[in-house]
Amino acid sequence: MKNPRMQEAQRVLSDEDSFATEMVMILIDSYGTEFLNWLPETVKREIQEDFRLIPPKSCMDKIHALTSILTSNIFMQSVKSFIHICNALSAPPPVNFVVFDPADSEECAWGILEAAINTMPPGSRIDSDLQINIVRGPMEERVFEMPFSDEIRGYVSHVFTRQGILYPPGFLKEVAIYVQPDDEPGALSEETDPVIGGAIMQMKYEESQELKKSLVEKLADLNARVERLSGLLRINQAAART
Repeated sequence: MKNPRMQEAQRVLSDEDSFATEMVMILIDSYGTEFLNWLPETVKREIQEDFRLIPPKSCMDKIHALTSILTSNIFMQSVKSFIHICNALSAPPPVNFVVFDPADSEECAWGILEAAINTMPPGSRIDSDLQINIVRGPMEERVFEMPFSDEIRGYVSHVFTRQGILYPPGFLKEVAIYVQPDDEPGALSEETDPVIGGAIMQMKYEESQELKKSLVEKLADLNARVERLSGLLRINQAAART
């Protein structure tokens, strides 16, 4: 009879649609947090040997992206790294580190969300409005910040604005610096007909709501996967202690 944990781990680590969070959970359960500092080649070799599979490149990209978030500040300080990591966390397809591929609004938004999920204080959560609910002790400040550089905040603002996301959902609005130049598509002037202007703003509001809907669905999928996986990891850990 096959080990349920091994079966699930093999499925997750070989599925290009798996989230970085669930793959890193499996690797921490297997190797401890020291794996976060391993070279990508070492991680791949250990997965091949211990789980008897060759992980797709997009899975390795996701693992490396999340370990970079957890072990350094490049995600919040380097716009180039921010774009690569956001692309990787939304893969497939695998990230091309040679050809520049700008991260779009959903890739940026999901990258920020998955980074927040993995760096928030324990017990905190992101609700259905994409607001972060921080859980801290009674004497601790209930604040969680993601100190992105101005360059990254400007990039996120530009991408959102260019794609019509003028009402970013939840805490994402705290990341962007909103300036809408006159040459941006949909920029409204004093001469814009009120009816036309209202229709344009309604369209942009609906585009923002579509982004929110997509992110909420993705977040619910991740939460369900993590809950299922957590049960198997706890079973494995309990068995290891007996």
